[in-house]
Amino acid sequence: VPRYGYKITYTTADGTTILGYSDNTGITNKSGGIVKGTEKQGAVEIKGNLDGKQIEKYVLHPAFQKFETDELTMANGGWKENIAGIWVAKFEVSDNGSEAIQVKPGVSSWRGITINDIFTKCQSYNSRLNSHMMKNSEWGCVAYLSESIYGKNEKITINSNSSFYTGGGSEIEYISNGVQSTTGNIYGIYDMSGGAFENVASYVNNENSNLETYGASLVNSSSGHLKQVYSKGSSDIYETNYQSNKERYGDAAYETSTIGTDSSSWYGEYSYFPHASEPFFIRGGVYNNVLDAGVFYFNRSNGIGRSYGGFHIALIPVV
Repeated sequence: VPRYGYKITYTTADGTTILGYSDNTGITNKSGGIVKGTEKQGAVEIKGNLDGKQIEKYVLHPAFQKFETDELTMANGGWKENIAGIWVAKFEVSDNGSEAIQVKPGVSSWRGITINDIFTKCQSYNSRLNSHMMKNSEWGCVAYLSESIYGKNEKITINSNSSFYTGGGSEIEYISNGVQSTTGNIYGIYDMSGGAFENVASYVNNENSNLETYGASLVNSSSGHLKQVYSKGSSDIYETNYQSNKERYGDAAYETSTIGTDSSSWYGEYSYFPHASEPFFIRGGVYNNVLDAGVFYFNRSNGIGRSYGGFHIALIPVV
């Protein structure tokens, strides 16, 4: 996934009327005013010309950015240095038979593993290439690219395989047609819509005991660039947690949903902001979420290993 900048244009359903933007300043309404609380902290503006078109107020996606402070890095899902891109596993991770990570098509994905163990195994996979558990920001990075002219630019077909086969099935035909990838062809990333839901290295810092019980390695990591940490609201419920994190961007959460619950994300995909005993983010949905799974789906988890919860691994080979 190459380094890029983006700008979201919100329109009416028929596309005839612009309702506002999400750009380097924040989320603006149709009058040009910034929606209170959505100002982007530490954002880098991208501007110039592309194919004869003037580019203004685009924002560098935070997954590629080094922020001024560790606090901003963890809040926005940045990296420890400015990078040219990230590598994301083409398929959900599977177990090679010895509880070690492999990435292969047409095999059952690795599920029933806690946040704690996912984080540890991803980090130890290849330290030279900065292997790590995918963060919310990196999920959003892939999701936004899929919704552009450089991706499928429409809802991604759900992996509806009930055996959780990566790529959609055990036969090569499922992979070779590319319909379930983020680009709509074989060059994209699979299993980000349906299959198993995706555990990501992102959570609401609400001090609930499950953070330590099921995610200690993630929560206690001193490497802020390996996780994305969200603020708890005035009360630890989904709505206040959702509203208190409205300045976050690039993660395909607040920018792409209208409320922190129900089928309120793009394409009617499901959203439920983490809170209380379920402080961890999960993404993508499960194979049988026929109507509301997808790359703009987000939900919550207590971090325990579930039989229908998997993960992607990411690499950052810095040169």
